[in-house]
Amino acid sequence: MLVAIPTYRNASTGYVIRSTLKALCDQTLGGFRALVVYKPSPGDRTLDIVDEYKDKLDIEVRVQQSGFFEEAMNEIFRVSEEYDLTIVTDDDAVPSSRFVEDHVAFHNTHGKVGITSGLVVEKTVWASRAGLAAFLAKRVLGVNKPLLENMNDYDVFISNVGLTALKKLYQKHDWEGEYVLTVDIRGVNLSFKSRNYIEGFELKGYTVRGLRNEQLLALHYIRQGLHATRFKGGIVRHVERGESLSRAVIPTKSYMIGVELGLLPYGVSLYRFKIDLNKLELLSHVYEVYSRNSRNPRLGGFARGLRLAVAAIKSGLEPREVRSLLAGVEKRYEMPRHNTPGEAYLRAPGWWAARKEGL
Repeated sequence: MLVAIPTYRNASTGYVIRSTLKALCDQTLGGFRALVVYKPSPGDRTLDIVDEYKDKLDIEVRVQQSGFFEEAMNEIFRVSEEYDLTIVTDDDAVPSSRFVEDHVAFHNTHGKVGITSGLVVEKTVWASRAGLAAFLAKRVLGVNKPLLENMNDYDVFISNVGLTALKKLYQKHDWEGEYVLTVDIRGVNLSFKSRNYIEGFELKGYTVRGLRNEQLLALHYIRQGLHATRFKGGIVRHVERGESLSRAVIPTKSYMIGVELGLLPYGVSLYRFKIDLNKLELLSHVYEVYSRNSRNPRLGGFARGLRLAVAAIKSGLEPREVRSLLAGVEKRYEMPRHNTPGEAYLRAPGWWAARKEGL
């Protein structure tokens, strides 16, 4: 059994990874190997922290010399081929004492579950922002249908245009029974049957932040006839921090998070799933209009991401080319702007300007 932790820039978070490793020492079930995939950054002392636990944990460190989050996860996938079960958490998470035992017990009991996510406790509850108008619009456009038949009973699924979609407008934070079928997997607390099931899988390297990598991994298991779930167990306490890969306070970063979320259809298409490109393009126009008067930078970014996904699929762009485009978009939006104090958000470029850019 493998417990993996991708880590980068621990100095900026006060080396919370020390609490993560300490919690792994206090597990009710042992016999696992801890894998730390570490990407060096200036002034970071993560390896010194890891050394403190080498006599308490069976721990291995793999240094990531280049790449981003997707490359870190690919290193984990390669190592996981040697283990029957792989559990993943973050360097800013503190697992409960039954974290490992709960994940192992759940997989042993549910042979048809390929990937699952445990409970995550955090100060801020990030509820679904799906509005009634957007939900109904997707239904009318016919873009809220499951991509695969074996996702018909899922609460959250991948739709026929390659985006995550809700079965119902209002999703409950709790559910009846031990687990729920969903692709709403959280990277801070996930586990998957590895060895033969993960062999050959890798993330394609088209993002900077690695957003929606869990949904692509879930599709990998669903394609094999297994299920993706969330279950009531394996609790992890997620430590709050202002900026992270999936959360942002700075409008520019929030905008770029939206862009990556909108790129999911491109990612889905890379794994040879057939999406409805015509309907995706229609949806991108709807979001473009909807975002024009919005003060929400993430929504503007999402509209931009949808346009980029359509263009990338039509043009057959390679993942490295899409990643390069993302870097260019972020660089542009990090340029100083003359905003008044009350207008510190960044609007998406107009429809015509975006077309001139080919995005």
